Amino acid sequence: MSNPYLFARFDGAVIDAKPWGHGQLSLEHAFPEAPQTEAERDLERLQGCHPLAMGHFANHPGKGMRPNVMVAPLDLSFSPTMPNKHRRLRAYIPNLTFYERGTEPRVSDDIMGAVLIALRDLRDEEVFLNYRLTPHVSRPEWYEPVDVEEEWRRWA
Repeated sequence: MSNPYLFARFDGAVIDAKPWGHGQLSLEHAFPEAPQTEAERDLERLQGCHPLAMGHFANHPGKGMRPNVMVAPLDLSFSPTMPNKHRRLRAYIPNLTFYERGTEPRVSDDIMGAVLIALRDLRDEEVFLNYRLTPHVSRPEWYEPVDVEEEWRRWA
């Protein structure tokens, strides 16, 4: 499967940062009760549509350029037993859980993700992230390592 949006965290977790995917939302399995108010229904509709979930637009810096953001892991828990006022915040987290049709969805309280952290103040400029592609396979023509030694350490 070819997916340029797969991202490996340092702890081994793999994040699929693809802006769209195939599958079914499992939100209704994590929180089986139906939203009761219009505000709750609005929050549920936000699922996966967060205006700040734009990490897939970050580009790798060109030759001679430096990244202006870095990646940090982010793990959150949204337990079905937590107070409803806190569970409703789940809609603001852009992560979706997908599963294959015909299988039971994996319901988990933990959401593993990644966030981009600005390395300096950014204003009206493109976001550049060091992709750190593995040196063990052929890379695209456009790819220029930011720091060759760092990449070898990352993928050792």
